[in-house]
Amino acid sequence: MHGSSAHSIANFTIRAVPLPSKVTEFLQANQLVIKRLERERLQSETQEPSLVSIDDEDNMISTAAVEGELIQKPTVRAEDFWEALDVLLGKLGGDWRGSGKRIWAFGPNGSGPNLLIDSRADSDGRYDFGTKEDAC
Repeated sequence: MHGSSAHSIANFTIRAVPLPSKVTEFLQANQLVIKRLERERLQSETQEPSLVSIDDEDNMISTAAVEGELIQKPTVRAEDFWEALDVLLGKLGGDWRGSGKRIWAFGPNGSGPNLLIDSRADSDGRYDFGTKEDAC
């Protein structure tokens, strides 16, 4: 889909493509990790201390299981998330290779299995999830 803003100040193209099932499964399994990375990014911007510890995250998983919510225990640690996602996307090849470095958002609710990927040729990398080193 092609579009533009009022008075054609900005032009854009949106392309919707189904995610491969392995990527969807990986993202669904690691929703808590994605939420943690986003929380850490927001905390680094505001310089506020964390109100949720890793032990609290484990308790949230247990509480969700008791309350009947479907939350999977993550398959990777937060510090290994981007590398694992990049390896998975690299194995798929084609347009997926290298796309992990251009992810701007997860959805719905900031952690689901939908991706907003910046595919501009002059893109400088992913939105800052985690550390600046991750964005390089």
